[in-house]
Amino acid sequence: MTMAAGAFTPEAWLSGGTKNVRTATTDSLWSARWMVNSVTSRLTMLGAPKTEVFGLETYPLNNAVITTDYPATQTLCVRRTEQRPLPCGMG
Repeated sequence: MTMAAGAFTPEAWLSGGTKNVRTATTDSLWSARWMVNSVTSRLTMLGAPKTEVFGLETYPLNNAVITTDYPATQTLCVRRTEQRPLPCGMG
């Protein structure tokens, strides 16, 4: 999924992190991958109408202050307008 620069509310969720927000909107099946140390994680979600996906940079896992040694933690946030996924074959 291609993400672009965006905004996120509530801004209080960004407290201790950065204002670097990436966002995308999709109705289709989507997936995300990320690495923590040498472990790669992957999440795949069924499509649902008007799904908003946000990539946020929040406070580090092991320290409450972002420094060179403790960079921002990548956080995935998803909002769905409708709670049910699309029927198979429609996404």
